[in-house]
Amino acid sequence: MSYLIALVLFVVYVFLSEIFPLLGSLLVLALFGIIPWIIVKSMMFNMRMTSFFNVRFGFKGDFSGSYFNFFFLPALLNIGFGALLLAIVFGILFVATYGMIDFATLQYSLENPEANEEYIMPILTVMAIFYVGLILAWVATIALFFVLKREYIYDNTVLDKEISFSSSLKVFPYVWVVFQTF
Repeated sequence: MSYLIALVLFVVYVFLSEIFPLLGSLLVLALFGIIPWIIVKSMMFNMRMTSFFNVRFGFKGDFSGSYFNFFFLPALLNIGFGALLLAIVFGILFVATYGMIDFATLQYSLENPEANEEYIMPILTVMAIFYVGLILAWVATIALFFVLKREYIYDNTVLDKEISFSSSLKVFPYVWVVFQTF
């Protein structure tokens, strides 16, 4: 049944995009806006249909938490990474402007192979540190979202309408385990 719903939505989207492109875009935005609602409803259904030794599970998640986890936190993350990259670009411009790296000398060193090591190695070192930092930030971000998603699901799962779960997984110890196994 869900495949038929997805097929109908896709056909409607293609039809609207061809005839009224603006309505096709509005349909995508509307679908994007109801994705957290769909996720909460599917978790409720999946937990209600799951049983263990005739004990039924339940999920009592709220929609505000779902919208917070799926819209606000990723937007905040993108703003943070954008600010980080902006700070790095301004730092490089500051260094280049105030003469800590002389790009004219760097051009000369590219033409003169003997002088390459003196000028290229510090730049390569800074670039390597930058890329390693980005990879570590990426791994830490994925670990953070894993912990937050796990907390949200466990905190809203109820077993037989009486027993509730909670996640004791904390962000920093989990990030430390991820870095140790990375």
